[in-house]
Amino acid sequence: MIEEVRKNSKWELIPIIVLSNLGGDLEIKRALELGADDYFVKSQHPIEEVIEKVKEYLEGKKTVKQRKLDE
Repeated sequence: MIEEVRKNSKWELIPIIVLSNLGGDLEIKRALELGADDYFVKSQHPIEEVIEKVKEYLEGKKTVKQRKLDE
């Protein structure tokens, strides 16, 4: 899904936050390489932390452009 969203220029600025049970380095690295903006392992992050991150994107405090600049 991440690849398809990132391929479409109309959707390139849509932030993608992965929330998964998979917490291996390979899964996280792959998702970020494909274009995910953040990755949270459910068992390692309280829901409040995930909500705060989503708010940052919705309020424009963090953007996909910011992610590209950070790389």
